[in-house]
Amino acid sequence: MNKVYYDDKCVVCHSGITYLKKKHPKSDIKFFEISRLDDPKPYSKAIIGEFETNKYKGFDTIIILLRKLGYKRLSVKIGIPVLKQFLSILYNIFAYLIRPSLPKREV
Repeated sequence: MNKVYYDDKCVVCHSGITYLKKKHPKSDIKFFEISRLDDPKPYSKAIIGEFETNKYKGFDTIIILLRKLGYKRLSVKIGIPVLKQFLSILYNIFAYLIRPSLPKREV
């Protein structure tokens, strides 16, 4: 089973995942809100994806998630080495510096 663990208290994360779930209701990807897990700590730093037998973290999860949802061309483009490095840095700035200071959603 394909799984994605995301911070549902983050307004940006929740909005993005909600959009993807509505746009792809028949997807085989199961989305897990980390606030509902018994131990959310291992999943609280960045988006985590489990696809087939592989685990991904952060921007790599986003690339694989987009590919699985049918955005193959986009996932290939953002996976180009130099662009991927740049976007990974931006993702990490968001995940580790900006997201913690954003207002939290009530869940």
